[in-house]
Amino acid sequence: MKKRTIFIFSMLVASIAASAQQEKPPVFPEWDAKPHMHAVPPEYMNEHAIKILESGKHDFMFDGSGVTEYSVYHRIIKVLDRTGIEQFSQVDVPYRQNFSRIDSIKARTILPDGTVRNMEYKMLWGNSRELFFVLDGLEKNAEIEIMVKYKALPSFFGSYQFQSTIPVLNTFFELNFPKEMSFNLKGYHGFPAGSEQLVHGHKQVKIYVPNIPALEKQPYSFYNLYLMRLEYGLDHFTTRGGYISGDKLGWDQLANRIYKDFYTTKRSDSADAGGLYGFIPMDHYNRSKADNNAISKFLTSIGINGGETEIQKIKMIEEGIKTNIVQYPELAGRHEGNLDTILFNKTASEKGIIRLFCACFKATGIKHELGVTSDRTEHLMDPKFINWAPLNDYVFYFPTFDKYMAPNEEFSRYPEIPATMINNKGVFCRTNPESEFNVGKEVTEAEAVVRTISAPNVAATHNHLDININLDKEFDPTVNLSYAYSGYSAEAHRKELALLPKEKRREMVEGMIGILDKPEHLISYSFENENFNSVYAHKPLLLKAAVKAPQLVGKAGARYIIRIGEAIGEQPELYKKDERILPVDLAYPSTNTRTITMNIPEGAKVLNAQSLKMHVEHTEKDNANVTAYFNSDYKLTDNKLVVTITEVFMQMHYPVSEFENFKKVVNAAADFDKIGILVEMGKPKPVKKAKVKTVAAAKPVKHA
Repeated sequence: MKKRTIFIFSMLVASIAASAQQEKPPVFPEWDAKPHMHAVPPEYMNEHAIKILESGKHDFMFDGSGVTEYSVYHRIIKVLDRTGIEQFSQVDVPYRQNFSRIDSIKARTILPDGTVRNMEYKMLWGNSRELFFVLDGLEKNAEIEIMVKYKALPSFFGSYQFQSTIPVLNTFFELNFPKEMSFNLKGYHGFPAGSEQLVHGHKQVKIYVPNIPALEKQPYSFYNLYLMRLEYGLDHFTTRGGYISGDKLGWDQLANRIYKDFYTTKRSDSADAGGLYGFIPMDHYNRSKADNNAISKFLTSIGINGGETEIQKIKMIEEGIKTNIVQYPELAGRHEGNLDTILFNKTASEKGIIRLFCACFKATGIKHELGVTSDRTEHLMDPKFINWAPLNDYVFYFPTFDKYMAPNEEFSRYPEIPATMINNKGVFCRTNPESEFNVGKEVTEAEAVVRTISAPNVAATHNHLDININLDKEFDPTVNLSYAYSGYSAEAHRKELALLPKEKRREMVEGMIGILDKPEHLISYSFENENFNSVYAHKPLLLKAAVKAPQLVGKAGARYIIRIGEAIGEQPELYKKDERILPVDLAYPSTNTRTITMNIPEGAKVLNAQSLKMHVEHTEKDNANVTAYFNSDYKLTDNKLVVTITEVFMQMHYPVSEFENFKKVVNAAADFDKIGILVEMGKPKPVKKAKVKTVAAAKPVKHA
C-alpha cells in the first residue's frame, strides 16, 4: 500500500470538517437492481482496496409501549489488486449482536465485466456470534456490496469507528428519533459531531464525510484507539409539555442502574425506557429464603466461618466462585437473579456471576464497589461525555486495600485484573454514605464515582531468565535455562497452559524458548506453579529447560565466535524509518532481567568482552525522569563470564514526540541480540626435551 503519512490529529481535522460542509453528498441507491462500477480517484490507484461507501442509519421509533431501534448498514468495497483480493476473501457482516433480529442480509460481488454474483452468509456460534461471507472468484477491480437490516431493543448509547487501513471515499451516518428525545454527540480524531435538526415532526442527525484517509497500523500502539469515531448518548426525554421526564442520563443514573441490576431484592424497570443499557430487563423477583440459604451453604462450603480477615474472605470467595461456577454467555437473561439456581446448576451468565459475587460480599461484610469500564485498547473513557455503550467490562474496587478484582475473568486472581482495564477510567457504584459507602442495604439512589483504575507498579510483572552456557573442550554448547514469570506474563502463560492439550505443551515451550534453533534441540523441560488457584496464582511461574545450541558457536581461523547475544532470543526492533503517526502504548509496566553465565574452557581468552556493556535510557523532556532503560554489564574471571541485563518500561504511554528516544531503548535489546564475542585459545607451551646424560664406558677390570 502506498505510504500515507497524514496525521489525523492536526490539519486533517480542519480539512475534513470543511469538506464535509462544502461537498454535496453523492446519492447511493439502497440496492441498485443494475449496479454499476465506481471509478477510482487517481490518488488511490496504488491502494490495495478502497471503500466506496460506508453507511450506517439508526431509527428509534415508538412501538407499542416502548421504543424499537431499526438499523441499516450499507457497505461497498472495491479490490484493486491481488493483495486486496486476499484481504477481503472473507467479509464480516456489520450488525449489533445483542438482542437483535436480522430482518434481511444482502451481499453480492460485481465483476468488472458486469457479472453479478449473490452470496450466502455463514454464522459462527461461540462466545460471540459472528456473521461473515466467504468470497470466491474475485477479480481485480471487482466490488463487494453488503446490506444488513435489523431490528433490536434500543441501545441509546453508541460508539462507531469510521476509519480503517484502507481509504473510505464516502461515509454516511444518520440518526433518526422522536422529537421527545434529545441526544448528545461527539466526534473523535477529526470526525464531525453533527447536530440535531427537526425534520417532518421528528429529530435527525445526518453526517457526511468524504475521503477519510487510511490509517496504517504501527507497532507498539493500540490501533483502534486512534481511529476516527463518533459517539452518541441519550441526554433526556421530554414530555409533550416540554418538561424533562426524569433526570438527565448521567453517571449517577448509570451507577443507579448497576445497583438495581446487581443488588436490589426487587427489580424495578421503570427507568429502562426500553432498555437503556442494551440489556433485556430481568423479571421482577424477590430474593427468597432459598437464595439466602444457598448463599449461606456456599460460603460454608468454601471454608468461610466468620473468623477470616477481609482480604482472606475476598480471595476465598473469588476462588470458590471461579473454580465452582462455569460462566456461559448463552445463559444471558435466564435465571440471572436466581442465586439458588445458579449454585445448584453451577452455571451462570456474566451478570449471574456478578450478582453472586455481590451477594457473597454483602453477606460477609466486605467493603466494595462494583464498576464498569471499557477496553483500553479500543476506547478510553471520556468522563466529560456521557456514553454508557463502551463500558462493558465489570470490575470490583475494594476501598480498604485500594485494589481491584475482575469477576468475569476466570484466569485472573485478586488483585490482578486484565491489562485492558488498567490505566483507564471507570464508573463505580457507591452507596450508603452512612455506612462508609459499603453496599449493605437497599437505597433508592446510588452515587457514581469516576475513578482511574491504577496500573500495577513496574515490579509486578517481572520476567527473569537464567542462562547457563556450558562449553566442552570442542566448544560444543549445551544450555540450561530457568525462566521465572510473574504478573501479567505469568497469567498469560498460565492461561495458555490451562487451555492447551497436554500433547501440545512441547510445541508451546518451543515457542517460548528464544534460543531454540530447531525443535529437536529441546532436550527436556518442566513447569512449576502452573495452576491458577490461590496457592500458586501469585507465585512465579517457572519453566526449566535444557537445549542444544550449536548455532551459538562459529569459528574464524584460530578463534571462536560465541554469539552470546542470541542466548536471550530474538528481540523486537523498531528500525524502520517510516514516519511515526501513532503514539506508543504498552500493555503494562514491566521489568525484564537476564543473567547469562558461560564457562570459559581452560586456556581460552575473551578478546572483546567490553562490547557486552551497554546503557540506553528514555527520559521525559519536561522533568528528566527516566521512564525506560536497557542496561547490560559483565564480569569476567579466569574461567567464567557472567552477563547481567536489565530492561525496564515504567510508563505505558508515550506521545509521538517521544518516539525517537523510546525506540532507542527497544532497539538496544535487538542490538544486544547481535553481539558476538571472540575467544582465542592460548598457544600451548612447548614441551622441553629431557637432557640425556652421557655415561662413560667402564674400564675393563684386570684380573690377577
